[in-house]
Amino acid sequence: MIKNQPLQEKETSSLKDLLKNDNENLFFHIPFLKNEIHHHYSILVWLITNLKPKKIAIFDNDIERIIHKNICEIIDSFELSSQCFSEKQKKESPYSYPNTLLPIKPDISDYDCIFINSLNQSLKKAPIINSLYEKLPENTTIVIDNIFSDHSIAKENSSIITAWQTQYPHFDFYHYSGLTILYTGTAVPFSLKNLFDLSYSPVLAQRFQKKCAFFDQYWSMYNSLDKKNEASTPSLFLESKIEQNLLGRKLQYSEKEIANQTQKIREKNKILKDLTNQVAKNGCNKKLISIKNLYPKSISEIIYRQLKRKTPVFVKKYIKNKIKMYIDAPNFINVIKRKFYKEDNIIGNSPQSSNSLHSMDSLNYFARPDYNSYNPIRKILFVAGEPDTPGVIYRCYRNAKACIMAGHEAKVSNAADVSVNDIQWADIIILWRVEFSGHIDGILKLSKEYNKLTAFDVDDIVFKPHFAHIEIIDGIRTIGTTEAKTAHTFHNMRQTLMRSDFAIATTKEMREHMAQELIPRHAGPLVYTLPNIFDDECVKLSRFAARIVQATKNDDYIRIGYASGTRTHQRDFALVIPALISIFQQRSNVRLVLFREPINHRPILHMNEFPELKNYENFIEWRDTVPLEKLPQELARFDISIAPLEIDNVFCNAKSELKYFEAALANVCSIVSPTQPLKRCIQHGVTGYLASTAKEWEEYLLSLIDNKTLRKEMAQNAYHAVLWNFSLQRQSKLCDTMLLSLVNEKGAAQAAETIISRKNYNLRNLPVIPHSNILFEHDNLRESEVTVVITSYNYEQYILEALESVFIQTLKDIDLIIVDDGSSDESITLILEWSINHKHRFNRLQIHQSVNNVGLGGARNIGIAASETLYSMQLDADNRLMPDTCEKLLQAIQNTNIGYAYPEIQHFGAGEAIGGHVPFNPLRLTVGNYIDAMVLIAKWAWAAAGGFYVKRDAMGWEDFDMWCSLAEMGISGKQVTNTIAEYRAHFASMTNVLTEQNTHKPKVVSHLENRHPWLDLVYPEISPWNKKQ
Repeated sequence: MIKNQPLQEKETSSLKDLLKNDNENLFFHIPFLKNEIHHHYSILVWLITNLKPKKIAIFDNDIERIIHKNICEIIDSFELSSQCFSEKQKKESPYSYPNTLLPIKPDISDYDCIFINSLNQSLKKAPIINSLYEKLPENTTIVIDNIFSDHSIAKENSSIITAWQTQYPHFDFYHYSGLTILYTGTAVPFSLKNLFDLSYSPVLAQRFQKKCAFFDQYWSMYNSLDKKNEASTPSLFLESKIEQNLLGRKLQYSEKEIANQTQKIREKNKILKDLTNQVAKNGCNKKLISIKNLYPKSISEIIYRQLKRKTPVFVKKYIKNKIKMYIDAPNFINVIKRKFYKEDNIIGNSPQSSNSLHSMDSLNYFARPDYNSYNPIRKILFVAGEPDTPGVIYRCYRNAKACIMAGHEAKVSNAADVSVNDIQWADIIILWRVEFSGHIDGILKLSKEYNKLTAFDVDDIVFKPHFAHIEIIDGIRTIGTTEAKTAHTFHNMRQTLMRSDFAIATTKEMREHMAQELIPRHAGPLVYTLPNIFDDECVKLSRFAARIVQATKNDDYIRIGYASGTRTHQRDFALVIPALISIFQQRSNVRLVLFREPINHRPILHMNEFPELKNYENFIEWRDTVPLEKLPQELARFDISIAPLEIDNVFCNAKSELKYFEAALANVCSIVSPTQPLKRCIQHGVTGYLASTAKEWEEYLLSLIDNKTLRKEMAQNAYHAVLWNFSLQRQSKLCDTMLLSLVNEKGAAQAAETIISRKNYNLRNLPVIPHSNILFEHDNLRESEVTVVITSYNYEQYILEALESVFIQTLKDIDLIIVDDGSSDESITLILEWSINHKHRFNRLQIHQSVNNVGLGGARNIGIAASETLYSMQLDADNRLMPDTCEKLLQAIQNTNIGYAYPEIQHFGAGEAIGGHVPFNPLRLTVGNYIDAMVLIAKWAWAAAGGFYVKRDAMGWEDFDMWCSLAEMGISGKQVTNTIAEYRAHFASMTNVLTEQNTHKPKVVSHLENRHPWLDLVYPEISPWNKKQ
């Protein structure tokens, strides 16, 4: 174990000062433990390392005994001389710290620190505890945990606790979750005085508790991740691997949050130092007080009026305190960066992260693009009317991420928590499922007073009171409400809609219903469509879960899954019952997966309404409902996902496509009812099946059950279809265009032009994936960020150099896909031998060989389709990467809406030249290609463009065609300087053999100009003197 330095606290630096200054060292040096982490671990470290008690008595829970373990490890880690005593004998200790845990002594006055877990029921009869009730030892720190628990022994001794509060003045520090600290002496140690003094500063007390809670959670996750072992059975292995993955993500976000907060603290301190030095150096000249142009006018006026009468010494002290007060104000860092330091790359402001991966955990890590947009930066406040439902993730948090990715600032607030400061901060306030009330009326009126725009956003038709009938909404009867209550809720939603400046819908049908309501009051109402989407984390979790399921499946069952999370789909599910019963009778290997509540096992569906299934209970698998972050692992267990809906029902016809795209992300094909939104996004028989009748349901189910290849191809096509259409990146484009249209009339015209010309940024066509055979595969079942795709055709003399350049990449985890396009030389033998010998370097490695020679475009599509990462590095077998090529390119575009990044190219071999040295500008493409095929491309961008072009008429120019297609969709690239890749110039290269040949080049140029009419390719001028000769 690495020894840690004790957390020394100097008496000249109080806890208040550390908290006021956001000292970055507060709790940053907590040791890693081998045992389970106590939920108050941070405060334990603080107390023990600062008090340094000589003797510690511990009365822990008989079963868990976590405090025992943690305190012993803290003492050992910090090399303290403290002795630990327990009511249990030393020999019973489950951990080995010799001379640390000792049997407790009967005289309680021997101890200067006592820890009591009030859940320990055995303490009721302990004589030593009874002596505490009679008289407390002097100058002793007593820590009581779980004091507010229903099972706490403190409840039975409330009179004694009350007496202690009266007798001892230092018994008023209540930490979160019922941790109480009592000191029985008069001269309080400095560290304890700090804690007790926080009771007079509620803001700092809350800040301290939040810091403790954050690090408690962080170290608990770290510890849990370290202890996850691979289980012996496939099902336990599946659970363990996915749980490990989730914990790893949460830990990663916590570490990013620590780094982010540390950077903010350093920025604040630098700004404070720069401003105070400037004022001290230049005096009180009003013109020189740069802060006047930084923040509200009142600040600079107050400072100027008071400073011009003061002495220089007082000036420095005063300005430091005054400036700091405003530096601590919300969003100050962003304002300073824009106006003082003139920086444009600003991280979006957001509240504290929560436990959920799908909430604001990663909101701070979506940086604004590093180029200036013609769309001014807007601040968007998303207000959640139903903050405890999954919908808030789809409609608030993910859309907030999309806005930040587009270059704006965004944050989320519960409707009940919206304050005047929030309204003043925002430019646009989006109210999701917010019922009208006095509070909401106040928000809307203040918004108008401050000239802020408001929008009503909704994902169901919950704003038409006349729809509140069981005949339309079956869920009214199944969730225990009434038509009258539902109508009242819908009426309140409608009131919010009618008072908002514009509206946002999830589907085209929803948009039409909203416009119908608004037209009588608003001529030409503004209603935008922002679909439900997934984010990058959802993609990663889904694809990882699919890999784990594929690796651990050990039965031959075909699972048909119905992922309904609410009791509102009884009539919908009834549509597919006849088909399911018929299939149960025909196929004994089929299982229907349904969900139930975790604790009481109450089914989500009311099974009493489906007596037909009574005789087929052995065909049903019951799964517990899970949080949204764990939904991908449940969906990945399906072989077929079904989403039946009443297609003639107006309510169902406006529902979004999320059940389809979430299944597709988890590599599962779907059969759905042909509602209008689903008909638009599914190619029948290609990316899914659309079933209207019981006969069709049975037919399509049987075809998928009996054909594994069809299931696989349809799932892959569905994945490629949704990867762009419901992505965070596309949503960022839609949000940016929407916000531009709200700036002014000019912005509205530009936005309309963009939407019309780009057709709402819709997917062009599905990528064509030629057939291939897998010759070799290896999977460590970890995650990577980048897959290197090497395409090879008869390059036996160069392929090993390319492979070695991938092997030495600086990224720790990296995947490798090698696609041989039907080579006739010995290259495939070399590839196989090298891969077998080097497989452990890679998280995932596959070798594909195309069934027929398909050309570069087809080979690249095979490789990218086989990848399971968000980004793929394209490498031809005759070229090489430098060690840090992938890492630098990834850093440039990760968590952005940039589609690809290209390095500088150094030619070697038969000639020396450079490439990739020109900054990205799509208009450069009008005259010719300037970007090599050696790029890191996002898989969503590849899917958006329909993959690489595979026909022979563009042979050798497939990369240029891709850049043109992405430019037409407004998807940008990025040049990454000081990042080198090596291009081999040789006479056998495709460029020399085919691309630049006079017989081929004119044909391909004509073809590309037909595909992209805006191209006007220009060739180098031929000298007239050469013509004469």
